[in-house]
Amino acid sequence: MRTPSDDEDETLREIKHLPPREIQNAMLLIVQHAVGISLESLIAETRRLFGFNRSGGNIKERLLAEFEGLQRNGLLSVHDGRVSLGNDV
Repeated sequence: MRTPSDDEDETLREIKHLPPREIQNAMLLIVQHAVGISLESLIAETRRLFGFNRSGGNIKERLLAEFEGLQRNGLLSVHDGRVSLGNDV
């Protein structure tokens, strides 16, 4: 996973240029290291990891879509408002 550097503009990428797998891997890593993270917090942490300071419509939509893909594939699940690793991880 490539993360942006604050002092190097060329390391910043638009959300549309991030491969789905890179976003999904970031989400899995965040959930692995978080204790009881909410979906909203997961989206915010993923957004920050990729250097997006705010969550515009396109960014949030894309991150939610990648989360839903992980959920459909059994890699993440939500119970009582908390995201956790699924059975297929």
